Amino acid sequence: MRVKGFSLPVIIITFILTLGILFSVNWVYTEMAIKKPLGQQLSEVKGVKGYTIENGPETMELTVELGLVDNIETSYMSLNEIAYSHVKNNQGYEIRIIDNPNSQLITLWNEIQYYAYQSLVQGDFVTLKESLDDIVKVNENVNYQVHINETHLFIQVQSHENYIYRILQRTN
Repeated sequence: MRVKGFSLPVIIITFILTLGILFSVNWVYTEMAIKKPLGQQLSEVKGVKGYTIENGPETMELTVELGLVDNIETSYMSLNEIAYSHVKNNQGYEIRIIDNPNSQLITLWNEIQYYAYQSLVQGDFVTLKESLDDIVKVNENVNYQVHINETHLFIQVQSHENYIYRILQRTN
C-alpha cells in the first residue's frame, strides 16, 4: 500500500526509528545532564552515605541515606537546594531520607508523632518541646533536636549510633 509515493512499511519503520531515537536522546540527557551532576553534588553534602535517583510517574524521586548529622534541617535544605537546581522546569522532585532507627527510637517516634502533628495543626511548638522533654527524660541516652522553618518541621532523635529523622511539611 502506498501513501503519496511512500510505502506503508517504510512509514511505520521510520516512525518507530524516530520514536526510538527521541526516547534514547531523552534518556541520555536525563542520565548525563541531570542525574550524574545531581548525584555528584548530593554525595558532597556532609553525612550522605548513599543515594538513588529515579524518575517517578510525576516527579523525580531522590532517596538519600544520611548518616548521623549535627542538624537535619541544614542537611535537608542543602539537599533541597541541590535538587531544585538540577531538576527540569516541568518536573518536580521528592526527597526521601533514609535514617538508622532501632526499636527504641521507633517506639519513641510513635509517641512523639502525635505531639508533632498536633503542633503543626495548632502552631504550638512550645508544647511540642515540653512533650519531647518529658518523653526523653524517661529514656536514657536519648537526645533530640527540633528545628522549624517556614516550610518544614524537622525532628531528629538519637540514641547512641542510631538516629531517626522526620521532616514534616508545614501548611499555611
